[in-house]
Amino acid sequence: MGIIVAMLAMLVSLEASQRQICAEEPDPQVISQIQRLSGLFDVANSADLEGKPWVELSTGPYNAAERHEGWLLEQVDGFVSIRTWDGELKRFPVPPTGAERPRIHYDLQQELVDEQLEKADYRLAWLVIPSNVQNRASSVLRIERRKAAYMRRAEGVLEIARYAYILLTQGDLEQAIKMYQFAEETYPRYLKRMGVTGEQYSNLNQFVGTHYARTLRNDAIAQKSPKLTDEQMLERWLRISRVPDNVDYEHVVSLVEGYVLLAGDHDPFEEVVEVPDMKGWSKSQQADFWVSIIHRQPWPSDDMTDTEKSLNGIAQLKELGRAALPAIVGRMDDIRPMKITTYWIRHHEMGYWPMRSSDGCVRLFEEITGHSLSSQEGKIGYPSYDGMVQTCQVEAQAWLENERARSTLSASSSQP
Repeated sequence: MGIIVAMLAMLVSLEASQRQICAEEPDPQVISQIQRLSGLFDVANSADLEGKPWVELSTGPYNAAERHEGWLLEQVDGFVSIRTWDGELKRFPVPPTGAERPRIHYDLQQELVDEQLEKADYRLAWLVIPSNVQNRASSVLRIERRKAAYMRRAEGVLEIARYAYILLTQGDLEQAIKMYQFAEETYPRYLKRMGVTGEQYSNLNQFVGTHYARTLRNDAIAQKSPKLTDEQMLERWLRISRVPDNVDYEHVVSLVEGYVLLAGDHDPFEEVVEVPDMKGWSKSQQADFWVSIIHRQPWPSDDMTDTEKSLNGIAQLKELGRAALPAIVGRMDDIRPMKITTYWIRHHEMGYWPMRSSDGCVRLFEEITGHSLSSQEGKIGYPSYDGMVQTCQVEAQAWLENERARSTLSASSSQP
């Protein structure tokens, strides 16, 4: 009897041990969620980085060096390539064997000489060494845990999630899961602290993907300038479209389509537009021309000179007044982004959107007529993003037809 009891106890113990082993196995669903974070590094397939070592590159003079970290992608033929923390692909030449690394000399006050710093060459990768990302991730986790009770930075959640993915590529599943689960527990606190509704975020990946996409979006808008071509702006929006789990994905895709149209346009995306001689043109012909170029011009401001206003399509459409309305209404479905970064842009949960021609046309219609369309009923406040363009266009067309009918009736009633 005692032997049987002992055997049963052994079986129970083995079963308990087996359950413990199974419980310690990584959850495949969690691993899959961490793998989806690869889009934060602009990589279409997470397999591109898995197994690649995380390294540190040192460039420039040894006593005034710059540090670059990332996955080591390639180290051949005198070059080294890495994928950085921000998803940027960097390629550095490696100095020839036996080359002596330069140094910056100090002046009498033991400070680096600025002139030498300005001339220093930071293109060469003098050192390529393994980086202890595990220690750095542990340090970040300790810091963020202390701040978790008053979490106010979405960037903190994003940083933790990034480290989770990096650790996963390094094969450290235990710490990767620990980082990911901490971020998962923490992001609702951020939303609560900031008073942001979390209904649209069903999980951590949606929060992280959306926040990162909005950060890139703000950068793209801030960087818009005459120096950037339409093709370069298109590349920025294509980058944003590759971020996974972005709840604003449909809007981003629509903007990509708009920039594709701009990039394929024969006219340059510039403020200076060649204006034809409009002598003899009817007001409707003038309006057709001006409304076709408003996407390439800034919204007029009070400090504009008369000459600048004479070349600005938006100012000229306002000058034409109601005679320009048919042309304006006809362009309310134009999805091309406008050259506007500061006017009628609304803050929307950590992000900004650029106006599109359709939004500008709705705005122009309302300013010229004093009649409000259904342009303020959506969440973002732009007709093109809130799906209100068609409604606004139908309303505007109906308003025009009513005005024509009233004018006809008034004209007929005034005849003897």
